[in-house]
Amino acid sequence: MLACIYEVRNTFGQRHTYVARVEAGEEIIIARGDVPVAKLIAIAGPAVQRAPGKWKGRISLPDPPFAALSEEELADWEGAYETPF
Repeated sequence: MLACIYEVRNTFGQRHTYVARVEAGEEIIIARGDVPVAKLIAIAGPAVQRAPGKWKGRISLPDPPFAALSEEELADWEGAYETPF
C-alpha cells in the first residue's frame, strides 16, 4: 500500500483530493515539519447486505411463539401480587 506524506500547512485546501486518494486505496500521512502526526486511511467498506431467510431452518420457536399468558402470569405482569417486604 502506497503512503504519501504531506505537511500540515499544505493540507487544508486539498482535503477533497486526499479523501479521493484514500478511497482509491492510498494512505495519507500528515506531518508537522518532518514529524508524522496523523494517518488518513480508508475505513472498512460498506456493510454486507442482509439476505432474508438466511436463518430459515436453523432455529426453531415454540408454537405459538407468543402464547397468551396464564391468569397467574398475567397477574404478575399487572402487579396484582403483593411484595413480601
